[in-house]
Amino acid sequence: MFVNSIRPSMVSNKHHDSGTIRSRLFLLLLGLLTVQRIRLYLFIAKLTFRFSYSYMLMIY
Repeated sequence: MFVNSIRPSMVSNKHHDSGTIRSRLFLLLLGLLTVQRIRLYLFIAKLTFRFSYSYMLMIY
């Protein structure tokens, strides 16, 4: 469904190469952003786990 909307018959072969290059750059940027976001989430999860673990140790 999504692939069919990307490839309309209106797009000519002249602009096709630049479009693919642009989309590749965009996908690369998006991938980098998602990797950074996942690292941030992992870091926050690790910190919260550490704090909750130490808190449980303090309670017991």
